[in-house]
Amino acid sequence: MLFLHLVLNKIIMKPIIKNKSTLSFFKQPIELLNRSFKPMPNTEVLRCYRDVMKMTKRFNWANEDGEPWESILRKTARAEFEALRSETDTVKIAQFLITWREAIAKIHEKVNTA
Repeated sequence: MLFLHLVLNKIIMKPIIKNKSTLSFFKQPIELLNRSFKPMPNTEVLRCYRDVMKMTKRFNWANEDGEPWESILRKTARAEFEALRSETDTVKIAQFLITWREAIAKIHEKVNTA
């Protein structure tokens, strides 16, 4: 088993990291790293948006004005995701996605325990 690990490491992993000096960015604080302003892959944002839309289906009651919470939440989420569409900073997009994922998890947790 150890022999297989050594062989795989030598054959497969060594050619992947040819120039280890390019990995010097690991030594820098995260604030000093160069940011990539390439757009985030749409798949992650779309997956999060679909999860939000699925989550809103659970809110089938109305507020004091008679408007269903499902439509209120969908409008609000849609507005936030539309505002994100023009964002190019990947850190802001990642923070947005993390915030939404945590919110969805908390809502699922509270709904399932109720």
